Amino acid sequence: MLAATGACGGTAPGDGNGDVVTMWTDIAELAAYVEAFNVVSDSTKVELVFRDSQVSALVAADDTVPDLALGRWLNAPTARPHLAPLDGLFRDGTLAPDSFYAPLLALGATDEGRQLALPFSFNLPVVVFRAADQPEELERSVIDVATLRRLGSEFVAGSSAGLTQIGFSPLWNVEFLLYLAAARGAALRAAADGELEVDAAQLEAVTTVAREWITESHGGPDRDDQFVSSFFHQPLYQLAIEGRIRFYLTDIASYFAIPDDKRQQLDFRWLVVDGVIPVDADMRWLVQPAGSRNGPGVRAFLAWIFDAAVQEELLGEVQFKRLRVFGHTDGLSALPEVNERVFPRYHEFLLGRVPEAAQLRFLGPMPAEWDLAREEVVAPWLAAAVAGAAQHSSLEQEVAEWRRDLRVQ
Repeated sequence: MLAATGACGGTAPGDGNGDVVTMWTDIAELAAYVEAFNVVSDSTKVELVFRDSQVSALVAADDTVPDLALGRWLNAPTARPHLAPLDGLFRDGTLAPDSFYAPLLALGATDEGRQLALPFSFNLPVVVFRAADQPEELERSVIDVATLRRLGSEFVAGSSAGLTQIGFSPLWNVEFLLYLAAARGAALRAAADGELEVDAAQLEAVTTVAREWITESHGGPDRDDQFVSSFFHQPLYQLAIEGRIRFYLTDIASYFAIPDDKRQQLDFRWLVVDGVIPVDADMRWLVQPAGSRNGPGVRAFLAWIFDAAVQEELLGEVQFKRLRVFGHTDGLSALPEVNERVFPRYHEFLLGRVPEAAQLRFLGPMPAEWDLAREEVVAPWLAAAVAGAAQHSSLEQEVAEWRRDLRVQ
């Protein structure tokens, strides 16, 4: 197991010291990785700086940029002009491109093949249910949309005064609607200018399907809202354990975060949409800003952290420190070998259930600050659309206005 050490410090970010690599991140558990690297590296040390809104920070940083950054949305179009290419790491043999998931690696590259961002980790959607009530017809590892709709619709109870149990609703997690949209060719994605790009006709088809689903299952969006208001004061895993709901959608990192005594009463299946498992766009990326002054140090750290043996040791380090984190920075590794060979040893619920590369569909890239936009704009807009409410403007327009307001703040 890798040993730990105190954080290194004393060198100002961007000072050009060849022995120090400055790294920005907003992910707390990365400190354990940096400490491990600093123990085993004699010539290079990493100094970690915690910064939020990394894309905005990189754009505004000017000559104070770090040597490295790790975080979400760093492959967004608005970040790319501020990044240094990393494909030289493949040409000189420092890294092997075939050690990554190829479609995931492509999301960090330009159309001309310049690699501007390296994927580090990603998350997958899971459908969770009470283990004692596992339907016999469920497959070992996956559940598709048609099966989820049928089994959820069988689990509805209540009266005209209100529902007391619902099997599943597409409105409980906006990601479900986004996955359906991606499968229909309406994937929400970042346009070249960084704004949100949507196929409006296909998105309308998805909201229509969701409205019909809810109406046929348990009476429509109003009944759904009433149920949520009555019972969603508890975590969804608790509602599943109590038999109030049959299924709910979350992700594998959130499933791991459920208290152990509760999780032992639950089980999960990977969500399959249109024959594949959609990968959450909330991925973690490693980038080297264009103003980085320590190329050799960056190369040393990236060669180290993308070594499969090192990633195995880091999983052990996280467990040794008792950090309540799933996998690598709350996600699966960008290296298939690590997921298939190592992850099940540290997360037993993955034993025999790690998806093969061909089963995954990687979505994106997405606009910067997509997590906030999804919560504050996209989810309310889609919920209103499913309910049949008149929309005053398109989703693209609302997200663009929201982003303009965010930049002004």
